[in-house]
Amino acid sequence: MGMMSNRKYTGYEAGEGLVSVLFILYAFLRCWPYFLWENYQNGVFSTIGGVSTSIVFALLAITGGIAYILVTRATVIPKSKFLLSAAVVICMFLYYLVTDRHGRSLFNISWLHYLALAVFLLMPDRVIVRTLNNFTKLYVITLIPALIWYFLTNLLGMQIPYTPLESTHSGKVALGMSYKHYPGGCQIVSRWDPTMNYRFNGIYDEPGVIGTMSGLLLATRQFRFRDDQKRFSYISLILLMTGVVSFSLAFYVFVILFYISKNLTSGKFKGAVALTALLVAYIVFINMPIENQMFKLIQQRITITAAGLAGENRTTDVFDEVYDQFQHGEDLSVLLFGNGIGAADGRAFGAMTYKMIIYDYGYIGFALFVFWILCYAMYAYRRSRSSAGMIGTLTILVFANIYQRAGLFYFHYMMIFVGGLQLFVDQAGRKDRQDAVWTRAVCKRRRKRGVLCRN
Repeated sequence: MGMMSNRKYTGYEAGEGLVSVLFILYAFLRCWPYFLWENYQNGVFSTIGGVSTSIVFALLAITGGIAYILVTRATVIPKSKFLLSAAVVICMFLYYLVTDRHGRSLFNISWLHYLALAVFLLMPDRVIVRTLNNFTKLYVITLIPALIWYFLTNLLGMQIPYTPLESTHSGKVALGMSYKHYPGGCQIVSRWDPTMNYRFNGIYDEPGVIGTMSGLLLATRQFRFRDDQKRFSYISLILLMTGVVSFSLAFYVFVILFYISKNLTSGKFKGAVALTALLVAYIVFINMPIENQMFKLIQQRITITAAGLAGENRTTDVFDEVYDQFQHGEDLSVLLFGNGIGAADGRAFGAMTYKMIIYDYGYIGFALFVFWILCYAMYAYRRSRSSAGMIGTLTILVFANIYQRAGLFYFHYMMIFVGGLQLFVDQAGRKDRQDAVWTRAVCKRRRKRGVLCRN
């Protein structure tokens, strides 16, 4: 019986590992690395059997996740978790049947992306945390070659052979942007904006992806550079380096928001003073005459103008006009439920903002997404009130990400959000257990000395 039990346990562990790998690969492909582009090697990796590669891996992850739940049977799914998963499916039906009035989107099976998230939410907590941790490692490892090429070409000035790679985005093509493809990486370049050549984009189509992903992943690690065993974390270091050299406004905003929120929730007034000093340094920096191109780029990206942040390039005048017409339209159903999935893509003209979500899904569709985020944060808070500070901080960063990334329930972002909250809950649980053990040990020593100890 013991041998059978061991084999059964090993089988479950292997199943967990396989399911986790499928979700990791799916999340990685959803970031859209360059080898999935249709113009890379004639699109050899963009499809499998005529179906989008990311859709195929979504189907594999869904199948693997459902099979794991059915085979183990011992997996107990908490009611709150099940309801949050069901809510994603309900939103999916709303978006594809009500928002998209003609039902065109049902036939491109992109709704599998929603099902993948719904199934992922049903996984055991340990699988969710395992997926996040290993995804972070994969993300960092895949950026190392590109980071090496970046420093060799931009800091050392070395001339390394490359293959030109055109952008698949019409907006980037119109702005004169293309890529230098190196083995294991690509560097964005622009004919009209030389500062763009200094922005690290790794293996993705724009530096903003790096800034967003590195910032969110660092937040799940609480911007710590030591692990639980007090060893230096090279993963956190690389996340910081890639975020900084992406010169993404999102990354810098995430860092500032993280520390502001952390100081507010922990009541650290010294932190508030430090942030004030940072603000003074910022004012001095943006008014300094600078010749160095890289530092000049930072200065340009974070300068505040009368219209807001100079680096806030998430929308365009053309789309703002389209959005204004949408807001003042006479059809109430369009205002509430939007113009349909993908409607904003053809009229965005380079925009990438939360307004595109409202334009596509309407105010009700957008509100449902925001409400779901808040519900999941409350679910994590109810499980670990001592993690309230970090839960609130990561939730704030997710809302900041929604502001500048036009997408609902994108798996890679939701995986970071859900996995990060579960990581905080687990860490708080371990700390509580350690504190309890320490308290019992202290009380035991005090009782031996005849000292009263209150638990």
